[in-house]
Amino acid sequence: MEPDAVPGLTLRGSYTRIDASEGENRVDELLFPQRRVTFENVQSETATESDIFSAEIDYEVNDAWTLTSVSGYIDTESDFLIDSTRDETGGTGAIDGSSFDEIFSQEIRATYQNDRLTGMLGAYFFDRDGGNVNTSESLIASEFAFPDPVTLASLIFQTPSPDPAQIGQATAIRGQIVTLVPEFPVLFDRSSDIEIENRAIF
Repeated sequence: MEPDAVPGLTLRGSYTRIDASEGENRVDELLFPQRRVTFENVQSETATESDIFSAEIDYEVNDAWTLTSVSGYIDTESDFLIDSTRDETGGTGAIDGSSFDEIFSQEIRATYQNDRLTGMLGAYFFDRDGGNVNTSESLIASEFAFPDPVTLASLIFQTPSPDPAQIGQATAIRGQIVTLVPEFPVLFDRSSDIEIENRAIF
C-alpha cells in the first residue's frame, strides 16, 4: 500500500493462520494379515496452531536516503501424543505433551545510495520465548529397580558390612518382592524453557 497522503511511503503486511492436526499413518493389518504388523498400539496424534504476522515499511526520504522497518511475530502452540515403546504395554509408555513458541523480530535500516556511494546502517533485535511440557508412564522391571542383595542388606540391617546370613535374608526378601511385583509403573514429568535474545548493529 502506498498512501497518497505520504509520498514515498510503502506499507506491506501479511498474516498467516495455521491450524493443522495429524493422526497416525498406518495400513490396517486386516488388509495384509500375513505381512503387516503394527507395533504402535497408542494412536499418535499431533496438533499445531500458529499465527504469523509480518510488516514492512519503506520510506524514501529523498533521492539518496531510504528508511526501512521489517517486523515479524510468530505465536505457535502444539500438542502431541506418541507411543514411545511400540510394544504390548498399551497406554503405558505413551508420551503426552505440549509446546509453545513466541518469536518477535525487528530490523531497522537506513540506506544511502547515489552515483558514487552506497551504504547501509541498521539495527536488529530478536526475542524468543518457548518451552515444552510432557508426561509419560513407563513400566520399570523390579529386578533392575531394587538394590542388589548386599546393598539391600546394608539398608535393612543398618550396617556397612553385612554378614553372609544378613545377605542371605536380603536375597530372599528381594526375591519375594520381585516375584510379587515383577514391574511397576513410573510417571515421568518433564518440562523445559527456551529464552533467546539477540541484538545486532550493522
